[in-house]
Amino acid sequence: MVKLTSVLLVDLTVIGFGSALTILLVPASSAKTWTTTVCPGIGATMGMTPLMNPELSPKLHGVTVLVASGDDGASDGVTDGKPHVDFPSSSPHAVACGGTRLVASNATTISNETVWNDGPSGPGAGGGGISNTFPTPSYQASIANMPKSPAGTAGRGVPDISGNADPVTGYNVVVDGATNVIGGTSAVAPLYAGLVALLNQARVKAGHPTLGFIQPVLYATPGTCRDVTQTNNDYSGTLGVYIAGPGWDAASGLGSAIGSHWATAFP
Repeated sequence: MVKLTSVLLVDLTVIGFGSALTILLVPASSAKTWTTTVCPGIGATMGMTPLMNPELSPKLHGVTVLVASGDDGASDGVTDGKPHVDFPSSSPHAVACGGTRLVASNATTISNETVWNDGPSGPGAGGGGISNTFPTPSYQASIANMPKSPAGTAGRGVPDISGNADPVTGYNVVVDGATNVIGGTSAVAPLYAGLVALLNQARVKAGHPTLGFIQPVLYATPGTCRDVTQTNNDYSGTLGVYIAGPGWDAASGLGSAIGSHWATAFP
């Protein structure tokens, strides 16, 4: 019998990012996939400091950290007229999960997928942009025409990948016996955590280590994601950023996962 790889779901409104990271990476933890809900107000004193400690880097511990990129589009809900990215999705150690609007023609066929943007009066838009704090990581170095950060520097691009987040095309969830359709990038991160957990289970059964830090393979392997090339994540419609297009972009990242292609990329 193969033990199912565990998934740790963290609500950052209850526990700080640094505390969660420390708990996850201690030897007693069995979780190898970690997903967080989004917490727009998290700051440097609450969560960024542990990321500067090499011993707490998830990639050293075989852990995959998946984080929602936010539901307020390119501004991240900040009203200063500038684009912003959400932390901790902007961490280069985290897999930033953005949002799409998914329309299916039947239960197994996608007819259209665009960047999630219901602005300026709808429920939200997928977060994404370029970090002022974290420099461009090596796995994003080959991206052509990467936008500069709002500060004019080369920064970490968000998101890495995207998935269905629009509440209009969201997930049927039963709460207290009542079925509701919900969305948000906080639904996308657990969606990907499930995929990573299944891949890890197969890898452990085959005698391979858990996936851990997946971005280098994702960015270096064409075809792992369905490219999302329509619309933008400028929720307010006033920033003029970020427009989806072929390849990686700050509205949808690499696109949405093709699960069977991930299984091939991570045998």
